[in-house]
Amino acid sequence: MPLSPMPYRKELIMGAATINVRMPEELKAGGDAVLARKGKSVSDAVRELYEYLERHQDIPSFMKNVEDVEKDEIVRKRRDALQRLTGILPTDLDLIDIKRERLAQQL
Repeated sequence: MPLSPMPYRKELIMGAATINVRMPEELKAGGDAVLARKGKSVSDAVRELYEYLERHQDIPSFMKNVEDVEKDEIVRKRRDALQRLTGILPTDLDLIDIKRERLAQQL
């Protein structure tokens, strides 16, 4: 799913925060070149990442480790199966949290 920028406008950002990141010079140069070709600044890219994090309350799939991706896929498959069976399952239902709550109640 392509990222759609949230309605932040540079001229409207008050109390802006600064982020300093250490990385190999070659990595930065390569990333800067890609961003320049795509018409984006480093600030644009970082801002869009943070907007994604805020909007989805999760990290993008390319940043997830194998275990997280597998867990997300299991949850998606379970949700889809329950939705097919019932037709009423809310899309924001977190089956893992429900399971943890039930286990905690049993203790």
